[in-house]
Amino acid sequence: MANSLCQVCHGMPIPRRDGGPTRLPVCGCDLPTQYPVVQADSAKGKDLILCGSGPSLPKVKNLLKVHPAADVWGCNDALMWLTRRRLKVTHGVGIDQSTDLYTTCWTEPPAVTYLLASSASHQLFAHLIRWRHRDRICIFHSFVGFEGEEELYKLLYAPAPLVGSGLNVVNRSIPLAIFMGYETIYVVGADCALGKNDSFHVGETTPETGIILRGKVNGKRWATKPDMLASACDLVRQKWDMGERLQLMGDTLPNALVDKDEAFLIRCASWGGPGEASRPLTG
Repeated sequence: MANSLCQVCHGMPIPRRDGGPTRLPVCGCDLPTQYPVVQADSAKGKDLILCGSGPSLPKVKNLLKVHPAADVWGCNDALMWLTRRRLKVTHGVGIDQSTDLYTTCWTEPPAVTYLLASSASHQLFAHLIRWRHRDRICIFHSFVGFEGEEELYKLLYAPAPLVGSGLNVVNRSIPLAIFMGYETIYVVGADCALGKNDSFHVGETTPETGIILRGKVNGKRWATKPDMLASACDLVRQKWDMGERLQLMGDTLPNALVDKDEAFLIRCASWGGPGEASRPLTG
């Protein structure tokens, strides 16, 4: 739990890519200081462009032209993709407890506001502090599911939102954005499906491995993975609940499913289970 600046920045070792140890400088805090938490209605009246790192992310370029005043959140790899192309990005969002966010994604994190789950790796916080972003970090809670979770958050932190929709950072960013008061939320790069040659992220060419589910929806063939399919169904349900306030952009699996009914989404949930993985989904 990263509830104190001093707990994560006083010389804590952080692994390098080459495996060698390195040590962070002392932060200079005289007393333990909590990170600020996300505040309700702090973005009231603004629009938001919420970016995942799926193959359709390049569509954000036209969206930025239409909505130049909108805040732009880059989730995981999307933050660096936007930064390297000198496209507008105001926030980086991360919930991952693994090392990936600071070893492969945010290797050179830009000067944006960082919305981080309190359960993210403490070494991610240390990495951002090393890049002089300590004052740009803001905390929320991402539901993990351990016993006494809510009570622990109340003990360690000022009141903060707890989000738990779907299985990935884009899905969980939507209720966070609602809490912050954003008006219209445009979701781009949330394909929830593999791209050309089974690539996973925008710009990648290496095929994804592991369990890959293939099927046809509305006449188009899709390739996805179990967790991505679950997130697609969750995005559809959020769209049903929010209506025009949530805009799913691009030719994505959630948009292919949005006109289906609940029974079809339940069927999707069982796809990939015992005896189902080899049976194509059609609808």
